[in-house]
Amino acid sequence: MKYLKYLVLTTFFALGFGWQASVSADATAPLFSVKAEQHPNQIDKKVSYFDLKLSPKDSTQLKLKLSNNDKEQAVFAIHANAAVTNDNLIIDYSQNNAGRLLTGPADFHFNRIVNYSGPKIVTVPAKTIATIVVDVNMPQQPFNGIIEGGIYITKQLDDKIKEQGGMQNRFSYVIGCVIRENDQQVQPKIVAKTIKTKTQLYRPNVIWKMSAPNQINISDVTVDGDITDLQNKKQIMSRHETQRQIAPTSNFNLVFKGDNDLKSGRYLAKVVMKDKQGHIWRFSQHFTVGTPVKTQMVKRWTMNWWYWLLIILLIIITYKLYQHFKQKKQILRHEKKS
Repeated sequence: MKYLKYLVLTTFFALGFGWQASVSADATAPLFSVKAEQHPNQIDKKVSYFDLKLSPKDSTQLKLKLSNNDKEQAVFAIHANAAVTNDNLIIDYSQNNAGRLLTGPADFHFNRIVNYSGPKIVTVPAKTIATIVVDVNMPQQPFNGIIEGGIYITKQLDDKIKEQGGMQNRFSYVIGCVIRENDQQVQPKIVAKTIKTKTQLYRPNVIWKMSAPNQINISDVTVDGDITDLQNKKQIMSRHETQRQIAPTSNFNLVFKGDNDLKSGRYLAKVVMKDKQGHIWRFSQHFTVGTPVKTQMVKRWTMNWWYWLLIILLIIITYKLYQHFKQKKQILRHEKKS
């Protein structure tokens, strides 16, 4: 019984060790911060992001204070990224190569007119504040509406921790930037494009490509849509969202996620989208599925192979120790009898 208890404790130790190794990440808060220096052309001086009014052909600079509060030097990657709309219908500033996610003339894209001319990788000593200078060169032609993006700063992972096999959290800051030339009102617009089907994350999805071509941020958007199988008139997918956001001049996907195989046949996609200003967009489109889109089996093997190997080895070692002590005890008893 004593050895059985030892076996249980050893196995428990193995489980505990495996759990500790899998969660030993740097879970501390980010030891750096970023703050925008107020620009002379700032419209709203109460906000923490850049809200600028500039003129055609203007050239200026944006300045940010990057504070490294850590005890060691830190390395940061800096990008000027256009605002795009991700598949969750949220404005995203993290895309470094946003060309395919934008529509309209490239001269009016944020990452074309806002450029970080310094090194993309910056090293900041411990307990030091560095000044980041970003160049802005306005288009030659005037425009109405806004150009939106953000200065995206990411702390690079520590090479020493990576070499030791440790886990780290990656922290990022973004300072938003909205640029306009006038107060001319621009009407929001959404255009429905093509539909395709694809298996993503083991599930069949219907992906409806859309575009918001005008230079205006569409906020507080509600979405009510569904996919109907025209063979049996049955609704097979739906999507209902509130408080979504769509970036200016962005292409985006309206994704419907299915739970079952998508069979060959004819389908109808419908959606109604509304914003807080009362604008309504209604779309309806037929599409055909040729080759069935299958649901893939979810991969359930989530633990590392070394985790199970460690447990098996410890159980074997414990069993061998048990046999050794048992055999030794028998020998001692035999010697006493003799």
